[in-house]
Amino acid sequence: MAERVLQGWAGGGQTFGDRRVVITQHTGPASYTVITPGTAPAQPTGGDAISAKACGLSFIEAIFVAGDSSGKYSGYAFNPQPGTTGIGAAATSVPFQWIVSATGAEVTGTTNLSTFYLTLIVFGF
Repeated sequence: MAERVLQGWAGGGQTFGDRRVVITQHTGPASYTVITPGTAPAQPTGGDAISAKACGLSFIEAIFVAGDSSGKYSGYAFNPQPGTTGIGAAATSVPFQWIVSATGAEVTGTTNLSTFYLTLIVFGF
């Protein structure tokens, strides 16, 4: 589970106002753990984790998934939920679920995903 921020952008990301957008390649874990749903407003547990620090950010507000280069896997980021004021939330780590592209099902537990990476577009500050 490592991030490789793409260096095509100055400093690995672009700043828009007080927010940054980073494109990164996220490598999967050697042994995946199946997601366990949380009870709202709690986030789910398990799965994989995307760290703000590894993306060069302090906090993550949203992640968009572009899929992996082989077409075998995609994923779903459980973005932080908005606060009670309706203003977006931010987190230092976001739970991430790996999906088998052909079936739409979650990857089974203990699957080795360490040779696969997903391209992510990460918004934060």
